[in-house]
Amino acid sequence: MQEERREQPEETRPAQEAGARGGAAAYAPAVPAEDVLVAWARTVVRWSPIWVGLLVAMGINLVLYILVLAVTLSSAGVAGRIGDILRSAGVWGAVASLIALFVGGFLAGRLGVQTGLRNGVLQGTLVWALYVILGLVLSVLGLGSFVGGLAGLADIRGLTAGTTGVSAAEAQRAISSAAESLWWIFGGLVVSWLAAAIGGWLGVRSARPETTERA
Repeated sequence: MQEERREQPEETRPAQEAGARGGAAAYAPAVPAEDVLVAWARTVVRWSPIWVGLLVAMGINLVLYILVLAVTLSSAGVAGRIGDILRSAGVWGAVASLIALFVGGFLAGRLGVQTGLRNGVLQGTLVWALYVILGLVLSVLGLGSFVGGLAGLADIRGLTAGTTGVSAAEAQRAISSAAESLWWIFGGLVVSWLAAAIGGWLGVRSARPETTERA
């Protein structure tokens, strides 16, 4: 009888263990979908490098834009026309924005590797997206010059605001001017995004091999 009693727990032990495992799995708390999304976002995006890249891009752009204005106004002289001065300042301001976004994306990608992320294109794209949104907000507030030549997205409304009460030819010219400006802005946004994304990609590639492997 004692041997049977000793053997009984050994025979029923696998079933008990399976039941215990099944019960633990059955009564395990479900993970909310929001927590899963937050955990996924933390593994895909590193916001600290993105904010660093954005702030550095804004600082570089501000310095370069002031330099562009100083050089343009100094070279124009008294005989320079206002239209030519503004056009030259706008072109070089856009170039300054491209340089700033490239550096900001590069820093976001490089610092992202240090925190375990190797998706530099995404890091640079988010720097660009925040830069554009901030530029639009500052343009609406009348402070678009602080973020350079790509910040004039809200100024298009001024090109079509005067079409009421004018002749058809003048209205057509205003609409054509607005369409041309929109195409230039679209091209500038695409090129600036490429600059930030390429900067982020190069930032990841420039990291040390041992750092990338450890991440």
